[in-house]
Order: sequence, then C-alpha cells, then structure tokens
Amino acid sequence: MENAPPISAMCLTYGRPHLLEEAIHSFLLQDYPGPKELVVLNDFSKQTLFFDHPEVRVVNVEARFRTVGEKRNACAALASHDILFVWDDD
Repeated sequence: MENAPPISAMCLTYGRPHLLEEAIHSFLLQDYPGPKELVVLNDFSKQTLFFDHPEVRVVNVEARFRTVGEKRNACAALASHDILFVWDDD
C-alpha cells in the first residue's frame, strides 16, 4: 500500500508484563507499510515499565485511572496519529 497513512495503536496495561511482552512483540511483527507507533499506557504505580524502540512509547502514570474509558481517552490523547487501533495486552 503506497502512501499508507500513519497509525497509532493504543495498549492499556496494568500489572501484566508477561502479556505486555507478547503484545509488543506482536505489534513489532506487523508488516504495515506506513509509519506506526504503539502507545503503552501503564497506570500500575508499583511497576515502572521501559522499552527502547522507535515504534513503541511507554507512558507510566502514578495514579490509576477511574475507568477504562478514561484510560482509553488518555491513551488516545497521547497518540501521535489520527488513525487509532486498540492493541490491549490481553
């Protein structure tokens, strides 16, 4: 697909690093031809996540979101691109 639009995938996580590792790995295996990013939003204050890759951005926050909807909206606001995909860790 020539000139594929840039996309952002939103991954909400909370204390499940074993599932998150698989979700990140699966994202990086995608052969989407355009620019892509995975935004990982972690609100588990007892665990700070790090991942160094140009297509993956991890955001750790100290306070837990009240609802999944609030967390999803926050993740969408962090996305760099307008086309959004859900890419949860489970």
